[in-house]
Amino acid sequence: MDNFNITIASVPDRDELVCEILYKGFQWAEISHETEEMTIQFFPYPKRDYWEFNLDEALATLEKAKKRMIGLGPKHPTPIDARCVDIRKYLEFFERGEILGVIYKGDKVFLTLESSYINPKAVDNRTILSKNCTLRGKLVLQRVESYCLDNKKTQPPKKQLFAGGKIVKLELKQTVAEIVFEYKEQSIKKRVAVKIEAQKIYWENLPTLSLIEAFNFKE
Repeated sequence: MDNFNITIASVPDRDELVCEILYKGFQWAEISHETEEMTIQFFPYPKRDYWEFNLDEALATLEKAKKRMIGLGPKHPTPIDARCVDIRKYLEFFERGEILGVIYKGDKVFLTLESSYINPKAVDNRTILSKNCTLRGKLVLQRVESYCLDNKKTQPPKKQLFAGGKIVKLELKQTVAEIVFEYKEQSIKKRVAVKIEAQKIYWENLPTLSLIEAFNFKE
């Protein structure tokens, strides 16, 4: 079942957590549990008119995803491992924070970020913070529709690290993320602005990992 990937996520169009099922990097289904009954949504395959895979693997994946949602329970606002955080509440702390890099895989763009210091008294759940009292993890942009670098539309880099990357500005709207940051390339300081439009934007919190471990982390 290596081709299937199950992720618990907090998404803007849902009040509670959902379980996303991806196949080879593309979202196949989403399971929600906002009432006593679970529901499932299936998404179209962006590369062809249909999906095709092993039936037993697909059924086993659905059962595994169902068990993960049962473990959270209906209307469960925060997972035990504090992986999902509403980043929009903490955007101000990402200014003066760090950006390590970007990865483009399937229909998703992942930005590995770390906020500046956050006073633990300012958060409801201390476990969402790293030992350095920061938010550390990945900003995930799913089903990307456009990627602009300095106002020019282009393809996202497959994988790129930004040496000494410092965030100047981070803004998030329902389907748009804009980030301005500075980094060094061959000892030359550069300042870039990236604007990404995507159907879903959410934060995957990884407080127990280092920034480079978060960059390389796979569900």
